[in-house]
Amino acid sequence: MKDVQAGLNVLITALSALIIFIFVRFSWQSGASQIAKNKAVPLSFILTINTPGKVLDALSILKFKLADTRKILAQCIIVVLFSITTLVSGPIARYATRITNIITHSEMDGYLSVRHHNSDGVNQVMWNLTEASLDRANFPTDQLLDYLPDTTSHWLYRQEEWNNTWSMTCQPSERTFVGSA
Repeated sequence: MKDVQAGLNVLITALSALIIFIFVRFSWQSGASQIAKNKAVPLSFILTINTPGKVLDALSILKFKLADTRKILAQCIIVVLFSITTLVSGPIARYATRITNIITHSEMDGYLSVRHHNSDGVNQVMWNLTEASLDRANFPTDQLLDYLPDTTSHWLYRQEEWNNTWSMTCQPSERTFVGSA
């Protein structure tokens, strides 16, 4: 993901620089073409501003009277706008590549787990159905359940969506022979 963000950051910076270059070049060429036709043009038609420092210089020289020179004002706006875009290209790339998760809650029938077990046939069938449902959902055998999903619905176990209140730690021991000697 970091490589995609870095690539997007470079792309935003390169596009900003290219847009500034193209706009400034176009402004200069339009004034230069007038000079080539032996027409008198104001200095503002061939003045190029392509960095934020030159914008500040133009502002200080023209004493904020840029409204009279629309070409310089347009260059200043484009340079400032795309320089700011370049400065914030890192956060733009980070938020543009952000992965979000949407959790949707859905009602699912089931039963609460209990600590006791009756050995009658109905409970044995229920246990077999529950075990088959857990196997079908790929539920891990080292987890405890405090909620048994409905055995008739097909569901899939996802660890990040499961929030058990029970936990257990097991330590295996060697088998012991029980019998008569």
